[in-house]
Amino acid sequence: MTNQTTATSAASTVRVVVLAAHSTADSSDEPEYCAFSINAELIDKINRLVDLCQEQGLSQVNFSANPDEWGPAGVEENARLQGGELVVCASGGFWFSDAPKYGPGYFESEIINVEAVQQMLAEHDACVVFQNDEVRELYEEDHKTSKTPDSPEDNPSTII
Repeated sequence: MTNQTTATSAASTVRVVVLAAHSTADSSDEPEYCAFSINAELIDKINRLVDLCQEQGLSQVNFSANPDEWGPAGVEENARLQGGELVVCASGGFWFSDAPKYGPGYFESEIINVEAVQQMLAEHDACVVFQNDEVRELYEEDHKTSKTPDSPEDNPSTII
């Protein structure tokens, strides 16, 4: 059985995953989190790329993609990011990467395994799921606005 057959129905709707993030260079404009939308289609695509890596003996494949946001608020605009990618490894791990226009290094989300995301989505029905409490606090600080009962911020879940 290939990885592409393991996507769960728990991911059939669009959800948001928030991971810790960092810069590969010492910079004052360093991201602290990365938020991205995920659904069954993206999970299937990542699984197909994992299978491709394994079948062809590749360590990773990259494709053009951007997360919904890099935080804290303003860090993305200040860096004038260009060239966003989603990096998928043969091991099933993936992360987002993007390059500041004038600065050194890259913005990178923490690596996460496809199975870990699927488990997070299956175990928690929240619209927004978090890697840990620190990431949750950073994200919620940036999203302090009037909340509607159906907003994702009203139904978050922390994953440790």
